[in-house]
Amino acid sequence: MVEYAQVGEYDVSLTVTDQQGTHTQTYANFIEVKEPVIGQLEASHNFNGNANDLTGNEWDATEDGIVFVEDDERGQVAEFNATSSTISNHPGFEGSAARTISAWIKTTTADKVICAFGAKSKTKKWSFRLFTNGKLRVEVEGGYIYGSTVLTDGQWHHVACTFEDDGTPDVADVKLFVDGQLETIEARGSQTVNTAASGSVWIGKDFASTRNFMGRMDDFHIWDRALSEFEIAQLHSVALGVEEVIGDHIQLVGDKKNIKIENTGARTSMKIFNIAGTCLHSFDMPSGTKVVPFDQPGIYIVAIYGGKTIQTKKILLAN
Repeated sequence: MVEYAQVGEYDVSLTVTDQQGTHTQTYANFIEVKEPVIGQLEASHNFNGNANDLTGNEWDATEDGIVFVEDDERGQVAEFNATSSTISNHPGFEGSAARTISAWIKTTTADKVICAFGAKSKTKKWSFRLFTNGKLRVEVEGGYIYGSTVLTDGQWHHVACTFEDDGTPDVADVKLFVDGQLETIEARGSQTVNTAASGSVWIGKDFASTRNFMGRMDDFHIWDRALSEFEIAQLHSVALGVEEVIGDHIQLVGDKKNIKIENTGARTSMKIFNIAGTCLHSFDMPSGTKVVPFDQPGIYIVAIYGGKTIQTKKILLAN
């Protein structure tokens, strides 16, 4: 493993020696080293029978008419019938603060809201929703941006929006994602982002009562930074959660910066990797309980080795 002491861009040289001699090829600025970014998962709702927050931040949401049903594809989810949920006393994101909102949705109805906060005045609103054409949209009252994929096909889709202030905060800079991929933008209308502190975050509604969400929703998350394209792809590819089961005897429970492993079966070998594939922990796990600490939140892969088989599960640790 190569470690770099400072951020910056680095050249990489590849040298090959054979019967013809030695040949070297240099690739300029091939590696870019950045400062690590640790952002907090503000709120996480998997709608597994309730609207409680799983992060420990205590941003539990109300259940204003939503019901929890068993979905054939995703297990327990929230069903909205022009109903909504509210994270009371959460201020949302004020001004031009960085943010990410993600969720799984399933609907056949356009012009409905996924999440909103702020105030209904120019630049002060933040509404993440489906536009009248069924495409993903963010609007700030006086400005908007929307994508090109129609999402009202009655299928499950992972949707996300990210925003980061580049010095001239504008809704036109919002990135939209569908099923882990950056959306092609169909239209945008420039307007400054200066979100008002509203005191509540709405799930499934905004300032127009006719836009209350119709359909099913799962794994709703709010982050206090703009996730990268790679991270959004990871959100789409894994079922984020704080509790996972591997086989019939291994249970994983994520608790902020720890993974608690409960083994009710025979001794087994385990490894835990970060999302880049680096092995962080390797150990034998006897029957019983073990708590594995981590330096920071993130997505980790737990691998169980048994005979000629390897079982893996991804799990989220959130502040």
